[in-house]
Amino acid sequence: MHTSNLEHESIKDERNRYFILEASSNLFTYGLHPNPRALALEGTPDERTAFVRKAKLRVLAAALTLLALVGIPWAQTVKAPIAASDPIIGTAGSVISIVLNESTFSTTTTVSTDEGVFQVKGAVTASIGNQAKVKSWSTGSVKHKALCINSDFKPDCYNLR
Repeated sequence: MHTSNLEHESIKDERNRYFILEASSNLFTYGLHPNPRALALEGTPDERTAFVRKAKLRVLAAALTLLALVGIPWAQTVKAPIAASDPIIGTAGSVISIVLNESTFSTTTTVSTDEGVFQVKGAVTASIGNQAKVKSWSTGSVKHKALCINSDFKPDCYNLR
């Protein structure tokens, strides 16, 4: 059993020697020893072990610093979802006319009711005489409004422009 421990120490020392020779000009080993090459070739096993331990500690510190620099700003950008307020529904009257307005970049519809004229995003499925309501709500500081039409074909709400 004693021989096995000596073999293990010898393998560990060779690994430390190799690490020091390979990492002698590395940023993580800079300043740990005046001459790392001489340490690898002529130093004691305890000196080599201490050198490797310090170098690995620097690598760990650099990794934790990098993780903190990336992780802390990322963690601060995660926000809890904001619940929408209860909608307020008001009357908008009966639909009098519907005009589809198409352009190169968007489609809007102008819906005229007996209580006003509303311009909504997209195409509207409704008939003259359908009842309309205005729905408004907020999500955080953003306010939303929609025209809801109770159509026989497709009852739906359309966002106001």
